[in-house]
Amino acid sequence: MKRAMLFYVVCAFSLSVSAQTLIPAQIEAENFTGKSSGITTESCSDSTGGLSIKKTSDGSYLYYAITVPKAGLYRVSYRVSSAATTAGAIALTSDSGSTVYGVLEVPSTGGLQNWKTLSHQVFLPASTFNISVDIPKGGFGINWLKFEKVNDSANQASGTARSIPPRKRLNLFNRPNPSLQAVALRCMWTLLRPSRRCRVLVLQ
Repeated sequence: MKRAMLFYVVCAFSLSVSAQTLIPAQIEAENFTGKSSGITTESCSDSTGGLSIKKTSDGSYLYYAITVPKAGLYRVSYRVSSAATTAGAIALTSDSGSTVYGVLEVPSTGGLQNWKTLSHQVFLPASTFNISVDIPKGGFGINWLKFEKVNDSANQASGTARSIPPRKRLNLFNRPNPSLQAVALRCMWTLLRPSRRCRVLVLQ
């Protein structure tokens, strides 16, 4: 009598799921959704321990899947360390890079394991998307980043300047129309010290 022999093949699958982080929240820098090549981690001597992003290079980036439930002004903080002799820079952008939410200069902290918290205020839309920490000028490490909602009413009462939402439309009307004068609109933007100031020049 022949016995039928059944063979079971067990296959192992590795499934990677990118969960969105609900803002406000603190995100460990090593918990990225995606990154550029060359980004590595190392043991961190900061008070929280664990891992951190090792010394970054120019042009590198990390991005994180987040959900912003309410559009508005947010304080974004970064725990960084740097031994560089020249300042680095962080640009917080959309994953595609088409929208720049804010730019922050990263000075030396006195060593790659001497940690300091830097922050800036940015306007974020209500959406679920990948937000990117772009590094146009590297040389520093990152331990974590934190998103906190800014109280709009308190912010207005204190007289603190508010960020302008990205892609804000500006309507410029020239009267009388047609006019014998030429009007030029000049906006200034620099990488390390961003400015959204605009000047209207009337050319005789």
